[in-house]
Amino acid sequence: MKAKRRIFAGLLAAVTAMGAFPATTFAAEPSTCEHNYVRAEQALKEGDCYTKGIWKWTCSECGDFYYVSEYVHDYEMGYTDATCTEPEMIGEVCTICGATNGEMTPVEGSEALGHNLVLDTTNEKYVAATCEEG
Repeated sequence: MKAKRRIFAGLLAAVTAMGAFPATTFAAEPSTCEHNYVRAEQALKEGDCYTKGIWKWTCSECGDFYYVSEYVHDYEMGYTDATCTEPEMIGEVCTICGATNGEMTPVEGSEALGHNLVLDTTNEKYVAATCEEG
């Protein structure tokens, strides 16, 4: 039985060391700092539109820190094209992947395109038409 406990304790220690279970520490006294967190200029792991990067945020007052995993986009004011169900929109759009950031506003005078379903009744292997946008 002692051997099983040692094996379990060893496995638990290894898994914790790999970061699967965060190690928890308790401060002797709660912090009185009103934290002013600042993101590091350099990422610990570079990210892009498709892969999350890792950034360290550190309190400029007391040195407390935490890590954030996030995608990195290059947002600029731009437009998204009208679709079958949505009008053309304006707002922050990633210049690389087209992702939007925050609320998008409909462009004045723009309307959704509506569905354009074309039925092919002459084809024996006919499959009902669907709209890819809807």
